[in-house]
Amino acid sequence: MATFIIYLHFLSIMLLMGALISEYLLLKTNQSAVQIRMLAVSAKIHLLSFGILLVTGLLRWFVYGKGALYYSKNPVFHTKLTIYAVIVILAVMQTAKIFKWNRQKEKNDIQLQMEAATGKIFLLLRLEIILVIIIPLLAVIVMRGAGS
Repeated sequence: MATFIIYLHFLSIMLLMGALISEYLLLKTNQSAVQIRMLAVSAKIHLLSFGILLVTGLLRWFVYGKGALYYSKNPVFHTKLTIYAVIVILAVMQTAKIFKWNRQKEKNDIQLQMEAATGKIFLLLRLEIILVIIIPLLAVIVMRGAGS
């Protein structure tokens, strides 16, 4: 079972990165209703991958990993958790905006709203991608015993 949880944890990281990149590539200032719906589906996958990552991460921390004490006393692990929390906050901010666009896609004023917010969402996505790249590096550092 431990192998499956670890595997699912890694898959959720890959799914998260795939969803982030697809959102980044799908995001445009002038979008049709179909494109907005595709962006919303990508955002849902983004949130789903966060949920799977959280559940499998907690299972690794408390059940299948090196033990809660090992992780809990490690400052590198705490840095990893902090970065994860920042990523979740960034994801909620951008996903809420995308879901709002998806609900309003039939209204004419949505294009003006999208043009104003697209630059901010691009910035959030870039920051989130960078932070997601850092987390596996921190995980390797923790598993190698650094910081404990």
